[in-house]
Amino acid sequence: ARAKPEGDNRLVDKTRCLDNLLYACLTPQALYRGESRKTAKLKARNVGGMHNHPALKEIYKSVDSVLERQKERHLASLNDQDAASQGHTSNTRALQREYTAEYMKHRKVGSDWELGRFCYGEIVGADRDPNGDEVLILDNPSPALVELVSNPGKTGNPGMGFASREWVEEKQCFGGNKKVSRVTYAKPTVEFNFLPNVPLPKDYKQQLLKKLSQVSGISNHELTTAHSTNGIQINDRQRDDDLIVEVQGPGNIIEAIRESNPSSIQIGNHQGRMMDSHVTVMVKKDLLMPYCGVRGKSGGLNFAVDLLQFRDGYIGTGEDGDPVPEHMLYGIFDARHMPHPDFWRKCLPKFMNNKDLGYTYEVNDQVCMVQAPQSFASVKLDDDILDVTNGMCFNVMNVIRNRCGGVTSCGTNAIWHINGKDFSRLDDASVTSEYFDSRTKIEDTASTHINFCKGLRSVYVQEKISTGIAKLNADYLCAMQRWAE
Repeated sequence: ARAKPEGDNRLVDKTRCLDNLLYACLTPQALYRGESRKTAKLKARNVGGMHNHPALKEIYKSVDSVLERQKERHLASLNDQDAASQGHTSNTRALQREYTAEYMKHRKVGSDWELGRFCYGEIVGADRDPNGDEVLILDNPSPALVELVSNPGKTGNPGMGFASREWVEEKQCFGGNKKVSRVTYAKPTVEFNFLPNVPLPKDYKQQLLKKLSQVSGISNHELTTAHSTNGIQINDRQRDDDLIVEVQGPGNIIEAIRESNPSSIQIGNHQGRMMDSHVTVMVKKDLLMPYCGVRGKSGGLNFAVDLLQFRDGYIGTGEDGDPVPEHMLYGIFDARHMPHPDFWRKCLPKFMNNKDLGYTYEVNDQVCMVQAPQSFASVKLDDDILDVTNGMCFNVMNVIRNRCGGVTSCGTNAIWHINGKDFSRLDDASVTSEYFDSRTKIEDTASTHINFCKGLRSVYVQEKISTGIAKLNADYLCAMQRWAE
């Protein structure tokens, strides 16, 4: 249920950690190149949205390019030959392609938080960059992150780049120098190993560009022009007993070559192959956040809150000039429960205050949650030996607790009042804050207690406005065991 087990340490106030072998992604702050997120949001509002923010244009371009390539590859995989191998007709596959193409038109990136989540990688190490800042080494970087690092744009992407190691001499305390290995930022590069280990022909660069054009799909004219203007640099050198040719250039060209993964390139009498096509990226640690810090039900609930709060138009900030209301009602229903048609009509008034003796109502900021009882179909009370219906809780205890606003959530049939002003995500440090407590298996009770400690209260609706399918016998005992844990 969580990414990092906390053991007996009760002082840990955060679950999401940047641990080795877990995945990390860029924070929204990393996309703004040093600008605070609060300032960036205001600027985006003045220029017509996040897509028009100067710092995000290159990021959107990289992510949109990745989405387009994914779309093309997926549609290309839905061919007639594949259909025949799976027993489908060509008409069926054509219809599937049509529906898939229509569905993919609606794929969009609606916030800086989502942009950051497209740029991820697996944490495999930590080090310090040439400036002395702590960095994390990311393996298996996502295509969007690779493209972002490869194409930094005019202003660059400070704090991130391809990882490379170099040997440098450091002075010792008592005199003398010592060679040490340190991590450094590298330019987009791809290397080829050629055999035999004898000098290459004089025109090997032109021949290599022509071969790379054939395998990568980039026109020979574009490669030749980039090479003549020093956009692409080709150098050969000896490494031990190997003849290495290094191609360095713009990120989009290098990544197109890398993705084509040429395994055999013939230049005169020399046979070459691309060396390790695997790249690693290093990013300053304070620019990263866990990609999936928590899992289970609480992780899913928090993901939905994050998505709605970071996207514009769902939960406002309460700041001056923000036209979006900062209040949102968030209903939760387990898969085996279904609300009745009058569910919201019975619950919505509990979140309101009558401002005067007339019909003027306003949101009650003191109510954090409204809970409705559980009821189950085809369960006879006389046969309910294990108290599956939980009648003692819903018919007695919750009625008493409701007198002091102390009803705790039972997971389903609950509506949460999320106040974007109190639970703000504008500050850079609050991006990884979570609304639902993910450090426990009973996130419903724990999250309610968190709100109680803030001085808020809950309301109970003692009416049958939802029906579910009960867990019986062994399934119910397993549920009780999980609650006890």
